[in-house]
Amino acid sequence: MDRQDKKIDLTDAILTAIDWIKKHREVVISVSAVVIIATALTVYIFSKQKSIKETSWDKLSMAQGYIQNNLINQGLDLLNQIIQQAGNSTSAQYARLSKADILYKNRDYKQAIDIYKEIIKIGKPGDIMPSAYLGMGNSLESLDNYQEAINTYKELIDKFPDHYVTGRTYESLARVYEFTGALNDAMQTYEKLVTLYPGETWSQKAQIRMAAISGKPLPGTAKEPEGEVPAENPSGTP
Repeated sequence: MDRQDKKIDLTDAILTAIDWIKKHREVVISVSAVVIIATALTVYIFSKQKSIKETSWDKLSMAQGYIQNNLINQGLDLLNQIIQQAGNSTSAQYARLSKADILYKNRDYKQAIDIYKEIIKIGKPGDIMPSAYLGMGNSLESLDNYQEAINTYKELIDKFPDHYVTGRTYESLARVYEFTGALNDAMQTYEKLVTLYPGETWSQKAQIRMAAISGKPLPGTAKEPEGEVPAENPSGTP
């Protein structure tokens, strides 16, 4: 087929298409309307999601301000709005972590555990996962669910050996071992703590506990572990 024949075929195809459109005008109009509506909806949804993401960070900042000023209910209301509106976004995850920490401080450990688990299940952003694990471990420990607390602390240490809450996690793990009478495990954990964090407060406390376990408590400093008091910040976030 030469160039002239191709030109004729293309012209015929265009004319055929125009003729079809004329005969099926209503269908074409309907399809065009659907495409326009779908496009408009897509643009609207995208803009709405973008707006929600932007405003959720502002709400999170406001919520944290309320909480710091002991206006807990107002803070929780905003956190719940963020969680409901922002889904699994980063801002919603931070809102969940703040809410779980508040529940922990109010000794609502079971509900706090549910939220910490939800954070871990979503799995992002990675930088708050250790805090969620630590908060969940502390909550389990407060419910005297020591074996699950141990498993949670160990999982945190295995997955995030270099995170800033890991030193505190070694201390918590050793403490639970003491509570359960696993003194050899407690000693080994304290030894790791001293080795990995020399000069830190955790290391100094570990040395005191090691002396106590070995029967040589430091005068005026060593005490037997007492019942866990809810931490001010269970997840260890700054």
